Amino acid sequence: MLGFMGVTLALYSKAVVNCGIAALYANPTRESELADEALFGMVVDIIEVEGDWFKVRTHYRYEGWAERCWFTCDEASVEAWGRRERLMVTAAFADVLANPDVRGPIVAAGLPRGSVVASDGGAVVGVGNNGAGGGAGSDVNDRWQRVILPDGRTGYMMRGRLGEHVTSWDVSDEDALRRKIIDTAFSYMGTSYRWGGKTALGIDCSGLTSVSYLLSGAIIYRDADIKPGFEMREIDPKDAKPADLLFTNDHVVMYLGDGKYIHSTSKQGSEGVVVNSLNPEDSDFRQDIRDDIVFAGSIFV
Repeated sequence: MLGFMGVTLALYSKAVVNCGIAALYANPTRESELADEALFGMVVDIIEVEGDWFKVRTHYRYEGWAERCWFTCDEASVEAWGRRERLMVTAAFADVLANPDVRGPIVAAGLPRGSVVASDGGAVVGVGNNGAGGGAGSDVNDRWQRVILPDGRTGYMMRGRLGEHVTSWDVSDEDALRRKIIDTAFSYMGTSYRWGGKTALGIDCSGLTSVSYLLSGAIIYRDADIKPGFEMREIDPKDAKPADLLFTNDHVVMYLGDGKYIHSTSKQGSEGVVVNSLNPEDSDFRQDIRDDIVFAGSIFV
């Protein structure tokens, strides 16, 4: 480690998340506020080190403190990870198993949607699933994907729980991209509210909106605001279209059209990811949200 003006710098500059969810705190203590969650396989920059804690910056430019035990940070492993063909978890959660068999030992449990794994070759034929509800025709080709994890471990994942590792977005088909963003948001429907969260275990308002864009290839600011240098631009709320965002002073929702929106809310009685309305005649109308909207945002301008 190197010290300079009271700050300890790491001898390595990057690391890869090697646990399902790496909690990012505002300060280097578990008693601090949860600021964000970095997901399995994400590469982060190491800014500072304090004891057993890393201050990291994610690829979507958000910073927080995380325990160093959740990362693979040796230079060779990080460089190898960057060269590999990667896949993304698209299911709410997915396990990595030691064998292509639902009864196989678990190598890594519960990787959340948005986690990244590396491909280690093509699909393989799965072992029978008798007694596991697999059905007589479950021994089919292409069921399992062999994967590599950041620390070099290998295993197998169900291919139906994996998809393309999306890192960019294309507005050549704007309607399709808007629908993809909305569909991603709806995949968290019913998730409990968690300040700083962004998985199906718990998610906050800006966690829902930012991860829905992130998994569609677009990077927007993680918090409930618009910041320079990110894809989103401010627009008039009356011009909002489906997948655009509506902002209050401390909250953000995703507009669905026809006065409806999806958001993660801590409001008693409707806590979690729900759909509400801007229309007073609707049973799910939220007057507080309608009255507090100050601006909207879009990546399509």
